[in-house]
Amino acid sequence: MCPQLGINSPVRMVVDTGASCTVISERDALRLNIDYSTLTSEPDALGVGGLVKCYSAGQAALTFKVSRNSWHTERLDSLHFLKCESDDPIERLSSLRLSSLLGIDILDRYSVRFTRTKTYLEK
Repeated sequence: MCPQLGINSPVRMVVDTGASCTVISERDALRLNIDYSTLTSEPDALGVGGLVKCYSAGQAALTFKVSRNSWHTERLDSLHFLKCESDDPIERLSSLRLSSLLGIDILDRYSVRFTRTKTYLEK
């Protein structure tokens, strides 16, 4: 959730222990109707795919489903959004394939346990 942007929709995230911060991919930002002109420009983000433009939205909350009727919320000082600003159509398409990432800014608050099919975050 990010009230100032009107985000109240679920986003599936990849647990990425190498990501320094939690980021919303351009694909998810488009689905959520994010207006990048309302965001603050940040230094480019470097990842496996190369450099991607990064923006931030300020404070946000991530709410995790714990069980059928139970939820847990974590606050972030800043929620980041990726955007490919290249004119190259191949780079643009590649950027739209990137997943949103749950980064170390959240993960370091938990013990992380992996099985073959699931990832568990435990307090």
